[in-house]
Amino acid sequence: MSAFEVVAASGALDPLDLHLARLLWRREPGDGGGVIALTAALLSRERARGHSCIDPRDWTGHPFPTDSDTPLPRLPELREWEHALSSSPLVGSGGAATPLVRDAAGRVYLRRYWRAEQRLAAALRQRLETRPRASNAELTDPGGLAPLFRRLFPPAESRQVDWQAVAAAAALASPVALVTGGPGTGKTTTVARILVLLLAADPELRIDLAAPTGKAAARLGEAISEQVETLPIEQRLRDTVPREASTLHRLLGYLPRHDRFRYHAGRPLTCDLLVVDEASMVDLLLMDAALEALPPRARVVLLGDKDQLASVETGFVFGDLCTAARSGDSGSGATEAANAYSDRFADFYRRLSGRELRAPHTGRTATPRGLLANAAVELRTSYRFRDQPGIGELATAVRARDADRTLAVLGEGQVDDVEHMPPAEAAERILEPLRRPLEAYLAAASPAAALEALAAFRLLCARRTGPWGVEGMNAVVERHLADRGHPVAERWYRGRPILVTANDYQVRLFNGDLGVCWPEAGRLWAWFGGGRSGGDTEPRRLPLAKLPPHDTAWAMTVHKSQGSEFDHVTLVLGDSDSSVMTRELLYTGVTRARRRLTVVGTPEVIRGAIARGSRRRSGLVDALAGGSAPRHRTPEPPPPTEPSDEPARDDGESDQLSLF
Repeated sequence: MSAFEVVAASGALDPLDLHLARLLWRREPGDGGGVIALTAALLSRERARGHSCIDPRDWTGHPFPTDSDTPLPRLPELREWEHALSSSPLVGSGGAATPLVRDAAGRVYLRRYWRAEQRLAAALRQRLETRPRASNAELTDPGGLAPLFRRLFPPAESRQVDWQAVAAAAALASPVALVTGGPGTGKTTTVARILVLLLAADPELRIDLAAPTGKAAARLGEAISEQVETLPIEQRLRDTVPREASTLHRLLGYLPRHDRFRYHAGRPLTCDLLVVDEASMVDLLLMDAALEALPPRARVVLLGDKDQLASVETGFVFGDLCTAARSGDSGSGATEAANAYSDRFADFYRRLSGRELRAPHTGRTATPRGLLANAAVELRTSYRFRDQPGIGELATAVRARDADRTLAVLGEGQVDDVEHMPPAEAAERILEPLRRPLEAYLAAASPAAALEALAAFRLLCARRTGPWGVEGMNAVVERHLADRGHPVAERWYRGRPILVTANDYQVRLFNGDLGVCWPEAGRLWAWFGGGRSGGDTEPRRLPLAKLPPHDTAWAMTVHKSQGSEFDHVTLVLGDSDSSVMTRELLYTGVTRARRRLTVVGTPEVIRGAIARGSRRRSGLVDALAGGSAPRHRTPEPPPPTEPSDEPARDDGESDQLSLF
């Protein structure tokens, strides 16, 4: 048996991986085809883990990866592998419609993801080289906006760089702006001021606000509305700022039957500025679709945290863009960061703000490293953890990859907001820190009070399954409730927390929404918070039968918690190390806590997580630099203007291959 046949018969492959590999095997039988089939299976497996490509040099000679203990055959030696790739009619360089693509750097892609990377890089380069719609004199010679800018960003007593002001200047100067920073660093505070400045320069500017999930979109709209009301601006200008945000899928008009969008290059959105919050959660295909649907002269502002977990789907576009913007930085301090911007941008910032971007005595002259060099700004000061020094210091230590300091903060016992609980003790004590907020939740007098109390605590887990996973922790809570006489035997019971796991526009519930099962008039209903539109803050009820897909949410994965915050978080890592335990997961879990944090995990697991990054493999950084970007855009037929019964097609390829 060939290596591929052994792997295929082992049961180690998911059905999708196996289906694709066998499809290519049938098209090219023989030894070379076996290598191509193995490559396709590995690509499909890695894509499901978030990687848009593989590099054979990273895998050659290693056993085919598996989650079981049974060893599998080794992947080919590099020379054999490269020969099979270069001679196979199923592998191309992108010009022909081959299912696999090998780029100039040797990376191998499923065609759909290679094309998305190339399109995205080309769209960003084109946008950065095109003058935006808002070409008013104030944006090329910012003297006219300077008084408003200085009112929105007044000089502080400290001479340190105001990075929020720098981010606003970057959004004025560049058609694409990236604003990254941890929780509480003021990303939405900054974007509210950006909107005011751009609307002051162009009152007719059409703006869309979006986020990857319904919950994040609602929070973005609410945060901007709150911020705008506090700004020292005229009411006329305040009234022009948009307050409603949408999910990206809804904004683009997703057509699920055809797996495509209503808006695209042939039918673009009618907007001049797109603001996307929680951009770290946006996957490669969705970001490609969003950029494709924008008019060529529209601006883009992406907000996110480059140190958070990447999207659940393929790619980490926001992280790649931040890497591309800052590749080559020699340091991470404020002086080095300030000197990373070009002299031209520093002069633009000085004319807007009246302040210097870099210290004059350094004598350094920055050389921009690419089109994104002046477009990315990292907000460095967290205002959220000023009263929670332990959580803030822990987050900083994890970001800095300092395992010794992380464990010291957890073990010092000098701060009230952070606690470390060894797993051996946690079996008996894990609910102790949450007992008071849990009791307050169950004693709530109304659905509104229950929803408010539910936001006070959460168990976050690295895994879904196992005793330390979501399923195990949900069972722990329900056993605790049953022991105290609270009925939990039925699926539906008073107080069951609900996590929506799929968007449902008909009932206005979205992936990530949290609700509660609560009685009214002798009947159980699902209750969710208001505030979606029209300023309605009262909770609304829904019959249980109308709920979209959902889970019990006493505990949830760290991935599902992205974009949420809770007063008290118990972060459950457990006692066994795993590849899912990464620095980004630990950082994301830590920063979900507003006031108190309990970490359940052994020192070995915590050290392993900090040492293990989850940076995903892609070629986007090289493509943005022009290293492997296409010389022309591959033409595609536009999607149907309206939904039709005709099956979706893609570049004339077969429907099966177009999925990959």
